[in-house]
Order: sequence, then structure tokens, then C-alpha cells
Amino acid sequence: MYRVVFKFFIRNLIAISLLFPLVSHSNITAIAQGTCGESYTVQPGDTISDIAELCQTTVVAILEVNPEITDPTRIFVGQVIRIPRSATAPVLAITPTCGSAGNLLTILGSGFPSNSIIEISMGPENQSSFIVEYITSDDLGSIETEVYIPLYATPYSSWIVIAEANTGNIHFEATSNHFSVLGPIPDPTAATTYIVQPGDTLRSIAVKFNRNLEALFLANSQVTDPIQLSTGQTIRIPAQEPGGPQVKLTPFCGPADSPVTVLGSEFPVGNLVNLRVGEYLNSYEPAGTAEVGTNRSFTTTVHIPPIAVAGENWVVLATTDQPPITRANSNIYAVTPPRAPGEPSIYIVQPLDTLNEIAVEFNRTPNAILAANPQITNPNTLPAGATLIIPGLQESVLLTPTSGPPGTRILVAGAGFPPQSKVEVAFGKRGSQYELVETAISNSGGVFVSQVVIPADAVAGERWVVLATQAIAGEPRIFALSNEFVVAMPKPPAAAFVSIWPAGGAPGTELTIVASGFPAHTQVTFSVGPAGSEGAPFLTTWTEINGTAAGNTPISSAAAPGENWAVTVSTLGGTQIQATSDVFTVTEAGAPVYESVNVFLVDLGEGEIGCGDAVLPVVRDVPQTPAPLTAAIDALISNNIRIDSDSGLYNALYLSDLSIETIQEIEDIITVRLTGEYRVEAECDHPRVLAQIEQTVLEYSSAQIVELFINGETFDSLITPD
Repeated sequence: MYRVVFKFFIRNLIAISLLFPLVSHSNITAIAQGTCGESYTVQPGDTISDIAELCQTTVVAILEVNPEITDPTRIFVGQVIRIPRSATAPVLAITPTCGSAGNLLTILGSGFPSNSIIEISMGPENQSSFIVEYITSDDLGSIETEVYIPLYATPYSSWIVIAEANTGNIHFEATSNHFSVLGPIPDPTAATTYIVQPGDTLRSIAVKFNRNLEALFLANSQVTDPIQLSTGQTIRIPAQEPGGPQVKLTPFCGPADSPVTVLGSEFPVGNLVNLRVGEYLNSYEPAGTAEVGTNRSFTTTVHIPPIAVAGENWVVLATTDQPPITRANSNIYAVTPPRAPGEPSIYIVQPLDTLNEIAVEFNRTPNAILAANPQITNPNTLPAGATLIIPGLQESVLLTPTSGPPGTRILVAGAGFPPQSKVEVAFGKRGSQYELVETAISNSGGVFVSQVVIPADAVAGERWVVLATQAIAGEPRIFALSNEFVVAMPKPPAAAFVSIWPAGGAPGTELTIVASGFPAHTQVTFSVGPAGSEGAPFLTTWTEINGTAAGNTPISSAAAPGENWAVTVSTLGGTQIQATSDVFTVTEAGAPVYESVNVFLVDLGEGEIGCGDAVLPVVRDVPQTPAPLTAAIDALISNNIRIDSDSGLYNALYLSDLSIETIQEIEDIITVRLTGEYRVEAECDHPRVLAQIEQTVLEYSSAQIVELFINGETFDSLITPD
């Protein structure tokens, strides 16, 4: 149970609007030389902690200026120890660095005064903190404890832990690295539901969810045709088969461009497993292969690409290369904001690790790691499983965002530099010559902010960095290299859209609505009204795992014939996303409503069109509509089947990907404008396409002339060579 005492703390860090705030560096009130002077001679019975207390400093500070002391428990009478002019700032680190609200944190700290009361508080970054407990440091000034992230912690917020102590006239304070609170995380192996989108088939849904097609078909007895699914139809997704292959990712959260261990189990012995990685229920890219061992398992490593964005859910898909094909989804890897390159962290010593190797991996010096870990008695032998604090870098630079296309504007934030000093900001591809961008001025807390822009000619895959350098006359230059920005091609935006049917009818007609392309597990509100108006809300619900939501509503009895109505769906809270449907045309009561239409396909070799062909009508079922012409044209151009299975007729449009822009009828002329990709199989297909569209139009119009435009060009100019 927390004893909550709110206290407002002032940081030396200016408020910076980042995806992930800069690490707040440890701070300590500097003091003049203590009572011991510049050195102290060890007396009988002295310990390092006794000397630190007597000389108004800390064990860590003494060890930093006396690197020859490798074991702080072994000092001898008469030994002369150098005393630092001021105490070294303490270090605080937490693990894990991401998880859900209610997660247990382990806290490690060092550099505090020995045997002193340490106040532990926590809270969201740049907000008020609250005290969670008081603990006593040990003889070496180290602390270790555990606390919980509160259950009310807001998803996607960033939390820090603060440790403070006072001894004499010295105030000690340290701020931890950050903990990212995750949002809702779906389980890719669990049973769920899916709302059918245009173009979906049962096979494409099976591929999307990495499920067996037969299992999907058995779970949906209402499906009679696995190819012709109805948009808005609910499909049950069965759970991944129990006892079958499983894939586990560790860790399950972290920033983009991170290595992830993939552990597969219960796969067929000797199979080669193909791995793909991608955003869940989106596109996936090959990520390598792994061979299944005699224990039916495999272990490998994949990288979460730098294009992954904080808040996204990524998975690894594993599929065997030999029949019978077996497949499995991994658990979710939740992408968190990038970590500041200089923040402290916790490291678990692995077998055969050496201090020098750990120092190189974290870009620290061995002495800095030893000073932060006074419990190390022999730096040449580190026991596997030991927990080390990796201290933060004094100077650090953070780039946000960490990936994007050429032209991306990047926020540069540096910390730990001398106050009110000039900092040269240079920018370039990593390993190349950097160009000076500007000279920034750090504030009183040693923080500076700048901006750089990725050049328009940058190539995908390039890694760009900022080098910040500060020079003080007569002293060594201080510099810090930022984290990397990886150039990537822009990700296609996930456009939200709303589908309704029927497309028209009398007042009181029941509308069926499907919203797609919204974030998963997000609250949305539906409203309906005349097109262009705000509309009246009629439903608030939550989106499914694939970002879809469905609803129904009648068109108001007050709607007048001839009016166009529309449905708008908007997110509630967070980033505002809104989409509006096509219009519903209000008709007179009793006006005919069509549930099927005729489209025209090609009877090869039986007429005078194209290469001696004819066009014949074929019936297509459509959602109820009072506008058969639009429905017929849409049914014709959305058909990507070459030969109709029922009639045996040929569709010359099967290679094209077109959609309706407008259909306008003025007197005896009807103009059809289409957009998209126009492709045909052979030269004879051009007149066949024109005949299919013309006859389908004339089936539902009394016009005498049909004009066809594709992407703004007349059909004749499109097919006639220059």
C-alpha cells in the first residue's frame, strides 16, 4: 500500500515535447573540500564507509578517485586515500523498462551516503511524484528495493523513480531510467472475431491471422462460399491449436531496431522454418530461417525494424517449408519510445562476460562501472547472474523520431553539458564527415534543443547521427554522439473508411454500417445525418482486434426524398481519427430497391466486338440499393475473375484495379469517370472493355451516348498510341 505524499519537484531540464523525454540526470549539491582535506590516512578499524562519512563524501566518490582500490572491503592501516573535492552524483536504475500498469519494478542504486535514510518516490515524467517508501542504504551506499507501477498508470505514459537523501549540508538525488506503460496488447493465438472487408476471402483471412484454412472453415459453418464473403460479415477466428507449434518472443516490449530472441517449440523435427516479422494484422517481411532440432525446437534472433513506431504491436510468424505445413504466431512485441542513449540501466552478467567487454558494449569506462558497483570485489572475475548498474553518460543527445522518410524533421535534445555554454551541432551519415548545422546554447541545466532535417536525396537504410561538441578554453573538448536515425520509405497511411448499405431507400430504411482502418481496441462513436452536417450520435462502441466496428441505424422518418445522408465515425480520446461514408440517397416510399443487377461479360468469337466477340448479361447479387447503375458498374469493375465459373464468359477487366469517381447523366449523355490502374491481357481487350462498360451502363439508363474517362483521360486517348 503506498503512502502517497504529493510533492512537486523542479528539474533542471526544460520542458521538451518528445515522444520520449530526455533522461533527467542525477544531481547533487556541490560542496567545498571536506574536513579531511585532499587525502586521508587509514587508521585502525577504518572502513571505506566510515571514511566517506567522516570526510563528507560517498563510497562511490572515493572509489572513483582511487581506482587502485579494487576491493572496498580491503584497505590497510597507513594507506593514503585521495578524497574528492565533492561527492559524485548517485546512480539509480530500474528493470524492466516497459510493461503494463501494476508491473513490479526492481530498483538498484549506488553512490548514496552510507547507512542513510533514502526517500523513494515515483511518478510520470515531468509530473508530480509521490513517495512510495523509505529505505536505508548499506555500508557501501547502495540500495535495492521493489515497487509497483500503479494500476491507474495511463497507457503509453513514461514513469521514473527518484531517490533522495540528505546528510550534513549535502542533498543527494538520482533519477532512474524510464518505464514505458504499455497499452492494450492482443493475444495473436487466442480466439477472436473479424469483420469482413471488401476483397476478403476465407483464405486471405487465414493468411492474415496465420490460421489453418480448414480450421477457419469449420469454425464458420455459416460460410457457404469461401471466396464470395459479404462485406461486414463477422468471421470467427479459432484459437491457435493447443499442443501445436508455439513461438515466444523475449523481451516482449522495447524500442524499434531492437534484437528479439525467437524460441519455437513443438515443430516437426528437421524442418526448415521460414520466419516473417511485421506489424500485427498488417504486412510482413521475411526475417530469415531456422532449423528445427531433434527436440522439436529452434532458437534464433530477429530485429524489430527501425520503421516500427511506438504504440504498434509486432509479431513473428513461423511456417514450416515441408508438408504438412505447420504455422504459429508469436506473442506480441509492443514497440515503446526510443531510449535516451545516455540513461542508466541494469545489466545481468552472462557466463564468460568480462568487465572490459561490458564497458565496450555500453560505451562506458571500466572505472565508471566499478564506481557504480562498489560490491565488485574482483573486477577480473564477474559471477554469472550478478546484477550491475550501468551508470548514465554525463553527456547525451537524443533524436526523435528515430526513423522516417527523406525530408523528416528531427528534434535534437542534448543534456549533461556545461551550463550556458556553446554546443556545436553537426549532422551526417554515421561514419562519414559531419557538417556543422548550428551552434546551440545550453541552458542553466546543461540542456540544449535543436533541429535537423534528413536530406531529400537520402537513401532508405542510411543511418544518420548528430555529433554535439562543446569546447572550453584550456580543457579537453566534451562531445556526445546521438542515437541513430534510420532512413526509411514512408509507410502507407492506414486510411479509415466507413461502408454503408443499402446506398439508398425511403425514410426508415435500416442502414448497416462497417467502420474499418481505425486503431484496434479504441472507442468510437457513430453519427448519422444529412451529408455535410455534424449528424446525430446513435452508437458508441469499441473497435475489434483488426480496427473494425459495426452498427445499424434507421434513416430518420423526417428525411426528405432527394436528400443525401451519411454516417460519420470518430474516435473518442487520443489521436482524433474520423471517416465519413458514401451518401445514402433518400427516395420516395415504394421506390424500387435492387438486390441484383446485370453486368456484361464477353462471349469470345461470337460477334462483331473486339476480335469477333459479343457481350452478354450475367446476374450479380448486390447489397440492397435504389441505384442499380452505380451498383452494376461497381460489381463489374471489382470482379478480378478471368472466366466466370457459372457462364463461362470472359472478363476483359480482370487485370484492372479501378473504382468509380463519378457517374453523371445530362440529357442523352452519361459520363462515367473511373480511377485506378487500367491493364488488359491483349490488344483485343480494349474494345471488349468498352463494350462491357457501355452495355452495363445502357442496361440502367435511357441515355444514347456513353463517355468513358479513366484517370481524367478519355478512353480513346488512353488506348491510342502517340
